[in-house]
Amino acid sequence: MKRDGPRDLRGEQALMRWFGGDGVRVFQRRRAFEREGVFIGDASYLFVPDNPRYEGSVKLLFDEHDHPISEEQYRKLKQQQPPPPPAEILIKKEATAIGEFRSWSSCTVPLSVVANRERYADGHQEIWFLIDTQEVNPIVA
Repeated sequence: MKRDGPRDLRGEQALMRWFGGDGVRVFQRRRAFEREGVFIGDASYLFVPDNPRYEGSVKLLFDEHDHPISEEQYRKLKQQQPPPPPAEILIKKEATAIGEFRSWSSCTVPLSVVANRERYADGHQEIWFLIDTQEVNPIVA
């Protein structure tokens, strides 16, 4: 956000004092905190995908209702679940990239194609493609 004049530090400090004092009491009255004192609106329970920037981070475990649970509770839940059927067990992924792909005359730009094959425990395989106009880097196995 662009500021047209000097920052109003007194206003910012007043806001922070309110949010750290009176604001907290407002949230407490509205039961915005869990029993443990975790503010329901904070980022404690955000799900983030596997990402190298989060490597080494603590990963929370959740039950089927998205409530945090301990590792022991998670192990017990996993033991109670039946194994997935072979048709859902992915055993191998293969991919290759095809650059400068031109298959029909009405397409005036070269395409990049990534061909994917997934093999499952029951023997079936699924083949699918991603097509884009952006150049793809070669896939290194």
